[in-house]
Amino acid sequence: MFRNKRPILALALLLAAATATLAQTTQPKPQLLLGKPAPEILATTLDGKPAKLADYKGKPILLQFGSITEPVFRNKSAAMEKLAADFAGKAHFLIIYAEESHPGDTEAALQINNDEGFAIARPQKLEERVKLARLAIDKLTLKNQTMLVDAWNNTSAKRYNDLPNMLFLIDKDGNLATGWPWADPKKARLALEALLAGKPVPAEAHGPRKQDAIAALDADDMAMGMMGGGGGGPGNFALLLDGMDLTEKQRAAIYPPLATFLAESRNLREQRKEEDKAPDLAEAIQKLRTHAQTLQKALKENLKEEDYAAAMKALKAGPGKRFFE
Repeated sequence: MFRNKRPILALALLLAAATATLAQTTQPKPQLLLGKPAPEILATTLDGKPAKLADYKGKPILLQFGSITEPVFRNKSAAMEKLAADFAGKAHFLIIYAEESHPGDTEAALQINNDEGFAIARPQKLEERVKLARLAIDKLTLKNQTMLVDAWNNTSAKRYNDLPNMLFLIDKDGNLATGWPWADPKKARLALEALLAGKPVPAEAHGPRKQDAIAALDADDMAMGMMGGGGGGPGNFALLLDGMDLTEKQRAAIYPPLATFLAESRNLREQRKEEDKAPDLAEAIQKLRTHAQTLQKALKENLKEEDYAAAMKALKAGPGKRFFE
């Protein structure tokens, strides 16, 4: 997810055909349609008062997610703070302090956090998360942005796609204007300037977006499709699919097993966090292996040989590679 201090952007797919599949997971299904109401947040201020997007209507909102153990969030903080200062009074700049992305006492720990003095243990209760949010304000010198704290079960982050440093632009009426899987201050500046001038967000300022995979089944609204990646795996795979100019028939065959595999991958990660579910891991791993085989079969049957080879290379380069060997 983080290599040589440079964020890697990856694109996932928001699939109309996979609605039923994702609804079966324990995670809320993000509804990120441009021009439609932005998902409501479930957060609190640092002094414990409830906070929601409706409290900030009337001006555009730049809504960022982050944590002190996320190097990308830290590296972008100065540029985001400059942006907030430049547009003070014209827009609201909100940070939702979410779950630690790389706590030092877990397998997700990063050496860069050790080197930079951010080897921080995972908080055990909301009050500890609030303390870390205050620490972020102090260490990153955040003076022009409002820090909020996500619900303990990370509801806000999950509603927006559950990535460690997402950034979204919401218009003055509460509608989603655009967004980026990793905070992009330069694009955010262009998008905000357009919005304040009463113009549409220019194409070069948008984050990853595409029409619903099978638009004929639903509306043809543009949807945000975002997913983190580590240089390989489903993130790279999704990028490859975008460049393959697939027919609707190919999409209908490939996207549902892809959505199932991603959903079950997330479920497995969540189970690994809960020790009381450890006995179920063997069954969950076997289930994911079966879904991987189904996805691989769909790829082989519906892609050209060279495209199939490229897709498998991307999947095998990621953390789920053992399911495709």
